[in-house]
Formats: sequence, structure tokens, C-alpha cells
Amino acid sequence: PYPKDEIKECSLVLDVHDLPSLQRTLLILEDSLGGDLRLIVVDTITRAYRGFLGDRRYNVKLNKLLNRIMALMSSMAERYDVAFLLTSDSRIVQETEEPVSAKVLYFWSDVVLKLEHYGVPGRRLLIVEKHYKEELVGGSLECIITKYGMRGVL
Repeated sequence: PYPKDEIKECSLVLDVHDLPSLQRTLLILEDSLGGDLRLIVVDTITRAYRGFLGDRRYNVKLNKLLNRIMALMSSMAERYDVAFLLTSDSRIVQETEEPVSAKVLYFWSDVVLKLEHYGVPGRRLLIVEKHYKEELVGGSLECIITKYGMRGVL
């Protein structure tokens, strides 16, 4: 639907390695927002969180920082009419998948989508877990993963 060049001009992908550098990047970026930028993708925000978990006292500080970052992104989205797409990895905990820092991300997000294995290689089930339009919650779509990305199967 959108030419690749047009998407590149209006989007930005941030590869996150730690939360303090993400916060600094967002604060710098905030000064230059406006214009054609419509989408900021934060790739695997949970990697930056999980990689630095430590003792309880440090984890509390990390949680506060994650909350501040999420609040900053929420404010930037509203003020500059820019969307944020955050990707979150999952980890295996007692044979169940549990997203890392899920409560914080869930609280601040307007839309939460979950990808589940579908039982067919190269396919996933996309499930709407949270949405500002309540009637969409619980909806799902079978998707095929290709070298070009993901597309829905009707």
C-alpha cells in the first residue's frame, strides 16, 4: 500500500541497548520532532530492560526509569502526532511465555498485540490483547511471515 521510500521518510527505527541511552535519544529527538515523522519504532525495548536487572533496589530504579520513558513517549505521541511501535521479546518461564516488564508496557500502551505460534511453520496468530476500541479486543488474524515481513491471511 505504501511505497518503501515514503515509509522510510516518515519513520525512524531505534535499536535499544539500554534504558538510559534510550531516554537520552528520545529527549534529543523530541527537540527535532515535527514535520513528516509519523512513526518511531523502538526495537525490543525489553532487551534494554532485562539485560540490566540486578538486585531489588536497582530493579526499582530500572522500573521507574522504564515508566518515565513510557510517559515521555506517550507525551511525545500526543504532542507531535507521532506513533510509537514498541517490540517486546518474551521469555520462557515455567513452560509459559511471559513478556518481560509486561505490566509497565501494558499500562502505557493504547494497543497491545501478541504473536503466538500457530502450529504451522512460518505462520503466527496475531491477537489483539488491548485496544482503545473495546470491540477489537480478543480479535485475531492468522499471519504468514515472509522475507518481506508479515501479511495477514484472509
